[in-house]
Formats: sequence, structure tokens, C-alpha cells
Amino acid sequence: MRNAYLDQTRYVDAQAYEKYQRYMGQELVVSECVVGSPSQVFDAWLEEVWLAGGLELHEGEGRGYVGHVRGVILGVEEEILSVGLPIDDLVDSDGGRPSLAATQRDCSKIPSICYKIRKFGQFPLQKHFAFVQFVDVAASPESTPATLVIWSLKVQPSVIGYLFCCGGLIKFILRSTIQSLLKALALKKYSFFLFHIPFIRHKNVLLQLLYPYFSFIFFNQSLRSIRDTMADRYVDAASFEAYTDSDGQELILSHLVNTSVDKAYDAWIRMEWFGRGSTLKAGEGCGLVGHRRLVSLGVEEQILSAGPPDDSDRIPSVRYSMQKSGPLLLSDHVALVQFIADSTAPFSQPKTLILWKSKLTPSTLGSVLLCGGSIARLVLRMVISSSLQEIAASFPHK
Repeated sequence: MRNAYLDQTRYVDAQAYEKYQRYMGQELVVSECVVGSPSQVFDAWLEEVWLAGGLELHEGEGRGYVGHVRGVILGVEEEILSVGLPIDDLVDSDGGRPSLAATQRDCSKIPSICYKIRKFGQFPLQKHFAFVQFVDVAASPESTPATLVIWSLKVQPSVIGYLFCCGGLIKFILRSTIQSLLKALALKKYSFFLFHIPFIRHKNVLLQLLYPYFSFIFFNQSLRSIRDTMADRYVDAASFEAYTDSDGQELILSHLVNTSVDKAYDAWIRMEWFGRGSTLKAGEGCGLVGHRRLVSLGVEEQILSAGPPDDSDRIPSVRYSMQKSGPLLLSDHVALVQFIADSTAPFSQPKTLILWKSKLTPSTLGSVLLCGGSIARLVLRMVISSSLQEIAASFPHK
């Protein structure tokens, strides 16, 4: 069932992506938009997050540091298993001459880094697997380069870990740590790591666990200016800012479809919004703002704001929320669907990346009965994946 929703061919390291999808565990996803091309941000993540954020225990090989082992807090050891290197051009580095392998490369494929915890130390986990992807979200080749870093991981708490809210506290600590690291990466502030490393080496366990919160507060104001710059790339900048400022457990899915941004946007409205629900209240304007629909399980959703395609190279989007979550037992939910033109596709064969992001907060009852929101995320993942597959199938490759 699950394989029907996969599109591993979009990744440079398709094998790692498929392995991550098959891995069992509680999932955690954090994302951040960073100024720079996927190639630049890929290298920056390795240098400023991986290498600067730990003590080297074993050297890695090549540009992606495959096999590199680092020591971090609480005696934890992490290892890079594989990477999907960014495809910068179609010319091989050896000799400078194009080869058959080079000409077969697809520059639109997503670079990635796959790693795991190989020694858990004092951290209450027994399984861990992570997959970091670098998605090109630049509006056009001429616009400011931008990369969406999607940091996903799956964990299984140890017996002790389950005592802390069924692993919820562990995921909260991991989420806060990853958020602070991605914010620092977006800010390009090396001073963060001067602050970060002493906590890694500190023997006080409490200080090691609290360092993400200090860094989060320290950089929060500076990050606002960067987000304002990123928001300018959207037709509806206010929607991007509102979604970014929202809290909750994040779920991110995407699919590359063989059509233009305008047609992808229209297809989403027609096939997803109208096709999978019945109208409870009509919306206004071409963005259907205020439109309310009833979907399966008695869930009610409403479009909060929209930025339909215009004549510019800015990114169209739709922001909506659940007004009634039904049996999903959510206290809050917001979603942002973005339609990003593939800048590497030829003009005669346009492609669009549909990036569907959701943030949800389980209610108290949902946290108890639905594993801290894990079941609600699983249901949403299946529904969204099915919708993206259906939209993509309506635009077969020519």
C-alpha cells in the first residue's frame, strides 16, 4: 500500500529515500527555508551542522563525508550512511569532458543525506533513522536561490523513553534541537557554533539538554528579517508568514507534476478541494477565500487565504485549516500548499513541484488516544499522498 505513494525517482539517492519510507518508528519532520542553492546549502549543512555540531570520531569519504562518525551530547554517536550529491552541472570532474553518465543526470533531482544513531549513550532511544533533503524552491533561475531543508527522522524510544509521555518528551527535545540548528543555518551565523560546542562537551546533562532553547531565543529576532525576505517570493506573503509563525507537529509531502504552475494550481482546486469534498459555504474571488468544505470522517476545512498565479515569478499558494477535526482529535491545524515552478525544466515542458505542508496540534484526548498525534499524521499522510498521486496522474509525461 505504502509504495503506491512513493516517488523515489525524484531523489539522487533513491535507495536511501525508499529505505527511510520503509523504516518503522515515530516520525518527526522539521523544515526551514535557507537562502542559497541546494548545492550550497548541502555543503553548508555538512560543515556548519554536522561537522561543527560534534566531535569527529571517524573520518568520512568524499564530498558527502560518507562513513563519518561524530560524537554529540549524552554520549550519542551518529554516522552518515549515504548521500545523494547535488548535481551542479553535466560535466564530470575527471578530465572535464561530458560522459554518458553525466548526460543522463537530472538536475531537478533532490540531494539528500542519510544518517543514523549508532550508539545511543544516555539518550533513551533504541532505534533511529534520519533523512535530510534539500529541495530547490527558487521561483526562477533569475531570482534569489532558495532551498527548503526538510529534516525527517524516525525513532523508537527505549523502555525508559516510553515513560516520558510515550516518547513525546524525547521528540520534543529532538524537535527543539533540530529547529535551533536549522535556524542557525538559515542565519549563516558561525557564532552559534561557538556557543553550541561548549554545551556538547559539558558534563552537566541538564545543560546539554537545555542548549537548544538558549540558541532558539538568541536567534529568534534575527530570523524574522530573513523570513520577511523569503515571504517576498510569494504571491500571498502574509500566508507564508502566518504559516511559518504557526506551531505544531509538521507534515511535509511533495510531488513533481508535468505541467505549468497555473495548471497545477487549477488542478489542485478542481481535483482536491472540490473533488474530495462537498461545499458547506461558498468562497470569494479566484482564491475561494472563505470556502468551507466537508470531507471524510466529518472533517470540515476552510480556505483562510490564497495567492493564485499571476504574471510574476512569485510562488502561488493556498492556506487552509480544519475547523472541525472529527475523530482526528486535533486542537489546531493549518496547511500551506505551494506551487513552485521547476527552474530546470525546458520552457516547452514545464514542471511544477507541489509542496504540501501541514502543522497540527493534537488535543489532550488526541495525545492520549492517538499516540501524541501520530495516528492523525498517518491518516493525513495517506490522504495527501493519494491526492498528489491523482493530480500527477492527470498530467502524464509527454
